[in-house]
Amino acid sequence: MSTAESVRLTPPARLACFGAESTPAKVELLERPFAWRMTRALLAAGIGLGLAPVAAIIPPHIPCAGAALIGGGVIARGRWIERY
Repeated sequence: MSTAESVRLTPPARLACFGAESTPAKVELLERPFAWRMTRALLAAGIGLGLAPVAAIIPPHIPCAGAALIGGGVIARGRWIERY
């Protein structure tokens, strides 16, 4: 599904900040196709797995490698489940 074929949603939106009036905002949501989500999820997981051995060399070894593995997994999961 190309960008031209993707579903575009424009829900009503307002910007609000503490101490200021809320103002209307323009929001456009573009649906992410399955292939896009799968590619980005695999890329994030691959980068996390690839960085783990490199990060294991840098002291402190275990926290750096663990952060690379967990971070890659968290980002991959986020890419996999996103719809817009």
